[in-house]
Amino acid sequence: MNKEINLKGRDVLKIKALPGVFDYKEDTKMKGKKYRRFSYNGAVFIANTEDEFVTLKDSGKLYSADLQLTMDGEKAVLTLLNQTSSTQEKEMAKTESELNYILNSFNPAKVDESLLNDLA
Repeated sequence: MNKEINLKGRDVLKIKALPGVFDYKEDTKMKGKKYRRFSYNGAVFIANTEDEFVTLKDSGKLYSADLQLTMDGEKAVLTLLNQTSSTQEKEMAKTESELNYILNSFNPAKVDESLLNDLA
């Protein structure tokens, strides 16, 4: 079973940081780096300590997180897929608002013979 979970706004506040910083195993490509653990609805996922997710979560600027829930036997496993910051979301909302205004405000005049005569 694979299920995507998209959290945003207040829902990301339900992601809990678990205590501790851990070393990746020696036989992984992440050898020498560290990770932290987080939980959502009782399932745990990890994030590299250098990942933007950790910085955003710690600073309170995390706006959205996309997680994937899979089952490993009877154990629920979460994987962090993506995240956005509140700053990114604000800037995107401003951009979309400006573009909406431009698209909805543009009202070209109807060109007909009367208008052409007035312009001549």
